[in-house]
Amino acid sequence: MCFDTTSSNTGKNKGSCVLLERKLGKNLFWLACRHHIFELVIGAAFQAVLPSAISGPDNRIFVRFQSYWSEIDQSTYITANPTIILRIADKKRNDIVSFCQIKQVRDDYRELLELSIIFLGKEPTRGIRCMTPFATSNARWMSMVIYYLKIFMFSEKFNLNVKEKKGLAEIYIFIVTVYIKNWFTASFAIYAPNNDLQLMKTLINYDSPDISNATVKKMMGHLWYLSDELVGLCLFDQNVLVETKCKVVHAMINNPSQEVRDVRPKIKKHDLEKLRLHDLANQNTMRIFIEFCVEIFWEYYGKYYGKLERF
Repeated sequence: MCFDTTSSNTGKNKGSCVLLERKLGKNLFWLACRHHIFELVIGAAFQAVLPSAISGPDNRIFVRFQSYWSEIDQSTYITANPTIILRIADKKRNDIVSFCQIKQVRDDYRELLELSIIFLGKEPTRGIRCMTPFATSNARWMSMVIYYLKIFMFSEKFNLNVKEKKGLAEIYIFIVTVYIKNWFTASFAIYAPNNDLQLMKTLINYDSPDISNATVKKMMGHLWYLSDELVGLCLFDQNVLVETKCKVVHAMINNPSQEVRDVRPKIKKHDLEKLRLHDLANQNTMRIFIEFCVEIFWEYYGKYYGKLERF
């Protein structure tokens, strides 16, 4: 069961998801829309550093920038300054550029990736180009992200106060170093348990306190894929170490199930920093394999892990 994480869907007693389960007379797997979750996360980051800009239906900075666009010389863009670059390690910067270059996506997504590459001082394969900005509504998250990237690129020619410039720089760094990769891998459920756990640790330790506090608080309410029912998806994730998968399987066999079902786990912030995937698994994690009749997969993994001494 896939759903947007609005209260009308996720309400404990009268939410659509609960009502659907009652109607069918069975427990379903709650696969929250991760794109919707990450829209909420980026919205929290915007609100933390530029609250006045998004106080109404139309973003005030966007409206100003749109009217000023025709006067901008697009050859005068700026990239990350040395101070910002120092906050992004060389390896991480190269990894981000490589990720942005290999993705094949539609136009607005492609523009987002290309702007990120430009910010890091590289040139996209299509060259330097900036599309004319259109929608100024805060309801369209993609346009918000792209607007902020463009405004920063031309901030030396666009009239911004000190607070706005600082806020834009913080947003830009967050988008490029944290948000991009999580957004573009959001549609792969098998990556969700590990990605969400690592994202929470990244957000907790993020070097901007305002963005860290706001995004952690928002994400804490959407740890759907860290439930004992869904954490088993990590066994299909090639980015998870075999040793970790062994520990998950061991927990699935030996750890007793929770007495009360919890599809949206509430995990304390200080526990998340040390949490590991196998800490979340128990005998109930086996359910997803049983329900989808993957005995062949499980038989293979049982034999494979059985050969390892630690398992």
